[in-house]
Amino acid sequence: MRELFIYWRTADPEAAGRAARAWHAELRHRFPGLLAVLYQRAEEAGDGPATLMETYAGVALDAALERHIATEGEARLRPWLAGPRKVEVFVRVAPP
Repeated sequence: MRELFIYWRTADPEAAGRAARAWHAELRHRFPGLLAVLYQRAEEAGDGPATLMETYAGVALDAALERHIATEGEARLRPWLAGPRKVEVFVRVAPP
């Protein structure tokens, strides 16, 4: 199973998080079976700049959807980005 990890910096993690979670809800609706989760780096919790990570997995995730998420996410989240989004794709080596 392929899983997508995208991390990026933001000066406003609260607003960026709201925008990302709303977009994730849309993605889950458009692509049934997609798991989309948002994380914040633990040591940066609170006010101020932070690193956020989006993770994507599930039956709907394939190379075409990965490209869509990377491209649409860049456009949707641009107002909150403090640098580029870094995209990584991993494959599980064993079932959970």
